[in-house]
Amino acid sequence: MPSFQPESVKELIEDELNWESPQYQSIARLFVDNTAGKYEWDIIGATVCFWHMYAHKTKPNIKKAGVFPAALEYFVGQAYGFESVTRSYLSEKYDISEGTITQRTRQLIEFAEESTGRAR
Repeated sequence: MPSFQPESVKELIEDELNWESPQYQSIARLFVDNTAGKYEWDIIGATVCFWHMYAHKTKPNIKKAGVFPAALEYFVGQAYGFESVTRSYLSEKYDISEGTITQRTRQLIEFAEESTGRAR
């Protein structure tokens, strides 16, 4: 896995990854803006790569900008055992419902499991 730093994550989003929609790129920026300083850059960079793969394969319809950054942050929190990253915290932070976070996170988990060949 590559080692990420703030500049390399920015380059990844702006120059290296080919985004099918400017909205998907915007989601990546929003995720980084809201997680910089909270998580290690390797986690942030890996999550941006995961988001790119997810968006490329599933082509999600984005209605509210904070939905996927919140779901990605919850996904990271669950994967790395960050207990302070709760749905209620993220609901307030991104101004979306806890149910929406749950639903989108479930989609991310299912995609991750399918991509790695691991079933629940």
